[in-house]
Amino acid sequence: KDLGIPPLHATRLRRTVNELKRMGSRRELDVSSFDPSNPVAVFLQEAGLEQYTAALLQAGFDDIEVLLLIEDSDLRDLGFVRGHVVKLRKRLREYAE
Repeated sequence: KDLGIPPLHATRLRRTVNELKRMGSRRELDVSSFDPSNPVAVFLQEAGLEQYTAALLQAGFDDIEVLLLIEDSDLRDLGFVRGHVVKLRKRLREYAE
């Protein structure tokens, strides 16, 4: 459907609206509700990124092998700020070596 705006802006608008819908429909997850020995939880804790544990586990990134495959678009959708994306990427590279 034509919104009368450039296609790139329409795509961004749709993505934002969909994310707001998802945020409104999901309940807040408490990090303490997850097993603290989960490898992803441990990895994030050691990287200083534990605030993303609930979001990542809820989104299905519940083991390191899957986390290694995460894309920048996934991180944006999960609310990562750019500096934390860089930090996570660095730690994942180090882990994979």
